[in-house]
Amino acid sequence: MLVNLALPLERRRAEKFSIQTTPGYAACYQRLVAVHGARRRSALLKEASELGVVNLARYYHHETVRVHNAVDDVSNNVRQGIDVQRASDHKSLTDPGRSTTLNEGRSIGVVGVKRSASDAGASLPSSKRQRSSTTTKMSTSIAEKEARPNRTHRRVVLRDWGGPIFSATSCRDPVAALEGCITGHQSLYNAGFLHKNIPMFNLMINYAARDDPSRFSFLINLELAIKMSRTGPSGAKDMTGTKAFMAVDVLFYEEHNVFHDLEYFFWVLFWICIYTIHYNGLYDCRVMPEFEEWNYMASHKLAREKTAIAYREKHSLEVIRSNITPFYSPLVPCVNRLRMCVFPDNGHPKGF
Repeated sequence: MLVNLALPLERRRAEKFSIQTTPGYAACYQRLVAVHGARRRSALLKEASELGVVNLARYYHHETVRVHNAVDDVSNNVRQGIDVQRASDHKSLTDPGRSTTLNEGRSIGVVGVKRSASDAGASLPSSKRQRSSTTTKMSTSIAEKEARPNRTHRRVVLRDWGGPIFSATSCRDPVAALEGCITGHQSLYNAGFLHKNIPMFNLMINYAARDDPSRFSFLINLELAIKMSRTGPSGAKDMTGTKAFMAVDVLFYEEHNVFHDLEYFFWVLFWICIYTIHYNGLYDCRVMPEFEEWNYMASHKLAREKTAIAYREKHSLEVIRSNITPFYSPLVPCVNRLRMCVFPDNGHPKGF
């Protein structure tokens, strides 16, 4: 079953999927660049939908995109079969002095940039220990194969649609939507899945379904999700996701668990309140240099900055009150209450 991507979006929905549309919203087509088992992740979404997980975008269909009757991938469609690793002027990604970014993703301004575990813009240190040329070539070859996988283009069609949570039209709606998404996360967890990536782009709100709590807000994107019963590695790179929303201990390279997911929700509400401005029924995202730096900081430095906000109530309230937008100023108590739930006793995250 193929999707003719040359057709207009409205015609594709009407002829192919028969998905009803609502003014101002579109059926969700989620684009997957398959590197580490995106097909399996589509299967995770399908399985979660079949298990009746609530407040999660419901699966409809997924497939590999084909161009001129061939799979749309990097090796054949972009590089046209050229082996760049054999090119005479090819520079190894592991060369000292060259920075790497393993996982960049969609962005809204600066905040949406997904960073790798290595510090952005920082060069890899040269080794002080001498290595044989054979060993160096072997390690370089392995590293290049890992750093340059053949990416395959896939699409997932969802039954639900909506806008990002920060597009809410009232200051109360993000809180209600966040509650629904937390319910969805709990339902997903009870079904045996851990989401692992909850930036504010993955929390959706659908005003057309306001009367249905399970559809008014929902989670999307199980790209980094895992089944907790799995016996092998998930295939995802270490510390993947959007750094601005990561849990403090994840930034210290601790193994990800369900409590880290819950911490994401606090940072989402924090960012919505300081980052989103509203006027005349519209919304926009303002520039906040102090916080935009979070996406470029070394992980340990960012962890210390977040610790000062999360674990110290007085400092936390000062930061929130001095940076919150007027539209969301009534939510200061809500932000602080959520902080106390996630970080009780101003000491350690709940459950640690």
